Amino acid sequence: MNLASLEHIEVGRCVKPEEFGEVVSASLHHFSDASQKGYGQCSYLRMVDNHGQIHCTLLLGKSRVPPVKPVTVPRLELTAATISVKVASLLKSELEYNCVSEFYWTDSRVVIGYIRNDVRRFHVFVANRVQLFRSSSDVTSWRYVDTNTPLTTHHAVSTVRECQAVIAGSMEQISCGRQSSSGRTTCKVRSSQMTMLKFEGQR
Repeated sequence: MNLASLEHIEVGRCVKPEEFGEVVSASLHHFSDASQKGYGQCSYLRMVDNHGQIHCTLLLGKSRVPPVKPVTVPRLELTAATISVKVASLLKSELEYNCVSEFYWTDSRVVIGYIRNDVRRFHVFVANRVQLFRSSSDVTSWRYVDTNTPLTTHHAVSTVRECQAVIAGSMEQISCGRQSSSGRTTCKVRSSQMTMLKFEGQR
C-alpha cells in the first residue's frame, strides 16, 4: 500500500448491518466501572428491526486515569457514572432515532444508593454528581450488575447472543433451542443476579 491508494480506503460508519431492516426499537446501554488503576465507561446501542432481528454495537468508550491524590473507589465509581451521563447526552443529540430508551449499568451499590436516596444530604462532591444524575437521567434507569460479570462473550458468539450477554449482566448459561418452522431460534440467557431475558433472533 502507498499514499496514493489511501483515497480508496473505506471505513464503514453505519451502526447497523446492511441487511438489517427498519429500526422499530432502539435503546442505549451505558456501562461504567472504576478501580484504583483507572475508570471509564462504554456505551452500546441495541436495535430491533421490523423483522424481529436484534443487533448490538459499541458506540463510544472513554477511559481516565485516577488523580495523583488518592481517591476512594466509591468516588471513582461515581465519577465513572458521571462520564456515562455526559456521554449519554452526547449520543442522544447525535443519534437519528426517536424515542431511544436508556439504561445505566454499574457494579457499585454505593452509586445506586446515592442515586436512589432522596432523603440524606451528601457532601459537595457527591451532591453535585447526584444532582447531575437526577437532572440528566431517570432514576429508574440505573441498574446494578455484579462485579464478576463478563459484560461481553467470546468473539465467536453471534450478535444476538452477544447483545444478551451485555444487557443481561451476570451470565451463567446461554442456551438456544432448536430452529422452529418460522426459521427463528429462541435464545435464553440465565442469570444469577438479574431477571432472565428471553427474546428471539433470526439465525
